[in-house]
Amino acid sequence: MPERLRTLDFWTSLLLVVAVFVAIFDPVGVVLPYVKYSAVLLFALLSLVAGWRTGFVALRQFDAVKLGLYVAVFAVVLPVYATGVHFVRGDYVGGPWTMYAGTFIFLVLLVGGAAVSGSPRRVEMAVVITLTALSLFVWIMPIGDLFYARDDVNNFGFVHQIWSYQFREYGSVQLPYLYYYTSPMLVLVASYWGYRALRTKKRSIEFVLACVSLAALFFSGTRADMIVAILLAAFFLWQISRPVFAVVIPAMMVLAFMGRQTLGQIVAVHPGEGEGSGSGSGLSTGVPDASTLTAQSNARKIDYLHAYADMFSHPFSLIFGYGTGSCVPSPALGACQAVTELTYLDTIRLFGLLGALIYAALFLYPLWRHLRRSHYLFTGWLAYLVIAAVNPYIFSTNGMTVLAAVLLAAMRIPARKEPPWTLREARAELWSGAAPAVEDDARAPEVRRDERPARRS
Repeated sequence: MPERLRTLDFWTSLLLVVAVFVAIFDPVGVVLPYVKYSAVLLFALLSLVAGWRTGFVALRQFDAVKLGLYVAVFAVVLPVYATGVHFVRGDYVGGPWTMYAGTFIFLVLLVGGAAVSGSPRRVEMAVVITLTALSLFVWIMPIGDLFYARDDVNNFGFVHQIWSYQFREYGSVQLPYLYYYTSPMLVLVASYWGYRALRTKKRSIEFVLACVSLAALFFSGTRADMIVAILLAAFFLWQISRPVFAVVIPAMMVLAFMGRQTLGQIVAVHPGEGEGSGSGSGLSTGVPDASTLTAQSNARKIDYLHAYADMFSHPFSLIFGYGTGSCVPSPALGACQAVTELTYLDTIRLFGLLGALIYAALFLYPLWRHLRRSHYLFTGWLAYLVIAAVNPYIFSTNGMTVLAAVLLAAMRIPARKEPPWTLREARAELWSGAAPAVEDDARAPEVRRDERPARRS
């Protein structure tokens, strides 16, 4: 590779890591405004230059036609349609009709830049590395409460829209609630390290990172994250050993409960100033108000359901949608919300029932492609889609980052025979040291001339 191409490859990889890192650690862009957009734009431009110099040979690694069609429908056709619906209806004159423009532009630049040059797994590996760092950060984050006032921690997270550090009530038990806004993305890295632990003989590092990622997903606090983390842990333990599964899962649940109780006692060392008040941040910082957090979350979702039932009672609006500038009235919050936690109902509101069905097909298409190709991407993307039902960030830059990694891997043309579907077959092949199966169209080895059988007279 010429020196100039090496330099271009280095800078494109660096810009890719910066864009992915900022999209995950600063999801709204308050701390580092416009950095992720600038980084992904430069990444796409330098990738275009590198692709031009190499004759766009990297495109041969992908099913370019399907990839371009997918991105065009997902990020251009449907958003333009929803914007047109907004202007035709004129119901929400002051609505934020451009609120998703940056998200879809980010997806186009990220996928386009990754497809025209460089390794086909660059985005995938950048996402895995960054999410591994996020899982470690989620572990370190509660320790900061021992050195800083809780009001400062809560206010910083609320103002910059990065995390929410509170308590939730589950029956008579109050558990610490540390929710980093992009923590649902941890299902991808938890699946990655989990499958790596299953497919390697020496599982020490992979197993530790899988446990760290699963624990970070569990301790992030939301009910959906906790349930998915337990299901993933149970699945991996079931694949490793049935007897271990029967013993470890109950022990894990007990240890998780004890760990959260201990964490709550550590956090209670600094009760914060102004208990029972939100300090102007809209978040309660004292333990006495913790019992209302879960109730408020449930009431808000029920409020949204009633509002959607009223909005979808009109057949024309249900089929064609309300457009990108629409919002959902919420009497509980006293405002009209443009984005709610009910993502798939939001999709119907924005793009109509027809557009939502198209988006559902686009979301499910990578699952079908990964069914026999990449087990961790299949599991991770499926879990992310499940969590997205009550998480409003799938149509954001961090959600598009996960989609880009999953989509590029799904559109990659495999260079070898696909791995077996069942993990038991994969483990048996790895542990036995058997050679990989020969392709059907592979030629048999040539027979030496002196070993050929003599012709009969």
